[in-house]
Amino acid sequence: MTSTVDPVWLFDLDGTLLEVNSFPLWVSQLLAGGLPRLKRSARISLALRCAAALAERKVLRQSHVRFKRKLQRLWKEASADDPAAAAPLVERLLTHVRPSFKALLADVAARRADALLTTAAAAEYAVPLARQLGFHHVVATPAGGREDELDNVGEAKRDRTLAYLAERGWANRARIFFTDHCDDLPLIRVSDAVVWLGGDRDYARVSSEPGVRELLAARTLSADAMHRWVLERRARSAACT
Repeated sequence: MTSTVDPVWLFDLDGTLLEVNSFPLWVSQLLAGGLPRLKRSARISLALRCAAALAERKVLRQSHVRFKRKLQRLWKEASADDPAAAAPLVERLLTHVRPSFKALLADVAARRADALLTTAAAAEYAVPLARQLGFHHVVATPAGGREDELDNVGEAKRDRTLAYLAERGWANRARIFFTDHCDDLPLIRVSDAVVWLGGDRDYARVSSEPGVRELLAARTLSADAMHRWVLERRARSAACT
């Protein structure tokens, strides 16, 4: 059972929970027209439209955000909001989960900790993937590809995450954040402890941030070692209340 004095665990996805970036794998699924239940003609149409969007991005040097929004709109149209549309991609991504998260994810799935997956990945597949990983709480780039929606990155990721925690009544609890990228510095700065899965050069940058209280370099840690550190950190947090 969790306690309101326990820290909330915040997890990034790409490069952190996953050893890969999920976005290129999502693009490859669309390029293959690989949505279940589509007829052959619809698969071909989806593949061609995705290829055209990719070519337009390369030739016109369009932003990643604009390209992602186009793909989200293509997905929505092709999938008709079918909840099974992301199943092949989710199955593929599950094979790329870092083994070192095995024990922590078991705690998340069993609700022995309050945990939130907060990711820039598109909600179209990030949400069903999160459910398969055992998460009950997810913040992702909103589905649909609307032009007025911000990607869940940087300050937007921090603000959405903090707003979600406030809605759950968790705003005043300590936060342990698992991440691998300096794009997450806004959220890193408001976390009590950071478990770092990124490179050594960026580790030095993160460690120099004035708001970072505790930082663990975890890229080479075993599942047991990472799990033990997090539980020890939770025990210390409880002892201080």
